[in-house]
Amino acid sequence: MHNSPHRTTRPEGEIERAHQLRRQGQKTTALKGLWVDFLVKELELGIAFTQYAEDSWSQGRKQDCFSKKWVARQAYLTVLRFFSHACPTVEQRALMDLKLRELKAQLKALDSYQTF
Repeated sequence: MHNSPHRTTRPEGEIERAHQLRRQGQKTTALKGLWVDFLVKELELGIAFTQYAEDSWSQGRKQDCFSKKWVARQAYLTVLRFFSHACPTVEQRALMDLKLRELKAQLKALDSYQTF
């Protein structure tokens, strides 16, 4: 390796900097994995709340139904808002897409209920 007149750091410093960047990259990858987990759980929460809303409607508790539907819609919107932060595998992406479609369909079905 020859010395460049433009070099401002020593090779040892550059190696340490490369190690730091690699560690930061590993943390970023782990964080993206946490986003995937969070979004899948948010989808499951939204789906559960649509089912709770359906149960409330069938039991005549309309206000409770609308409250639960609101929670489910917030879960849906959260997933849409933060999806770009995740880096899912192909399998995870397929699962997320399936759950997202299911949640969207259930929300649409709940939208058919009339307000009082």
